[in-house]
Amino acid sequence: MSILSPMLLLLLSFGFAGDPVLRSVLGLEGELLLETRGLLRILAVYVAFYPWVEYFIGRSILIGNTKPIFIGRLFSVSFAILALILCICFFPGLDGKMAGIVMAVSSPVELGIYLLLYRKISTTTMNVSS
Repeated sequence: MSILSPMLLLLLSFGFAGDPVLRSVLGLEGELLLETRGLLRILAVYVAFYPWVEYFIGRSILIGNTKPIFIGRLFSVSFAILALILCICFFPGLDGKMAGIVMAVSSPVELGIYLLLYRKISTTTMNVSS
């Protein structure tokens, strides 16, 4: 199921499927239409990782350990701020795509932190119970 949202965004990002929707529903034309299609392609990466991030947040809540949520969000926000600063300094022409790129890059970082912490929690929990 988690593949449906990224596929829909990718479908909307291409002219044959997305242009009629983006023009008639949102009223986009010209350069704004082109930039929006590019941003949709970037955001498809973020949307692909988002359900898995939320899954591990839910697992942490279920086992009663919310410390990984705090650590994951802390790393994600810190990484996003650092990435924004670097993008602004070195790639100022990215404009609106910059936020999408930062979101698309920080989401896998957050998922990686959750995977590492969840693996550590799972092995600790298994060793204690056996």
